[in-house]
Amino acid sequence: MRGHDRINSILPDELILEIFRHLDSKSSRDACSLVCKRWLDLERLSRDTIRIGASGSPDALVKLLARRFVNVTNVHIDERLSVFLPVQYGRRRGGDQSTVSPFKLHYLPEKSGSEDGEVVSYYLSDAGLTAVGEGFTKLEKLSLIWCSNVTSVGLKSIAEKCRSLRSLDLQVNT
Repeated sequence: MRGHDRINSILPDELILEIFRHLDSKSSRDACSLVCKRWLDLERLSRDTIRIGASGSPDALVKLLARRFVNVTNVHIDERLSVFLPVQYGRRRGGDQSTVSPFKLHYLPEKSGSEDGEVVSYYLSDAGLTAVGEGFTKLEKLSLIWCSNVTSVGLKSIAEKCRSLRSLDLQVNT
């Protein structure tokens, strides 16, 4: 019967959340979250761990993930891992159809000036670390691997904002 949703009218939210808790792999969780919008919303509430690789704009990505996944307690940021985001950067509407793909971002210099005089970084910065502290309020464990642009300013921000932080793992190979 097309258009008739029997399973969702029977299953309570608690049972669906329990299903997500028993899924071990990220790919399984992602696949199940595609069942419908309700399952997608419940999956984002059940996620407690996030792994972030090197991306075109990690500071912005952290803010996006913090809005989407509100119950995260473990964050792992590893800038050795390349992650290509499925979204396109740039403008899609209007006269300017130019976009910068995530692939191209890996070959841009570490810092470049924009037209507004603003400096754009392609690595996690202190501002991104502050966004971690502000966005993931339930954070208990933070791992930063090869995040060479993070300074004591960002770490101080984490210490001030993440009162439930129990573990901080810093790994830098120079």
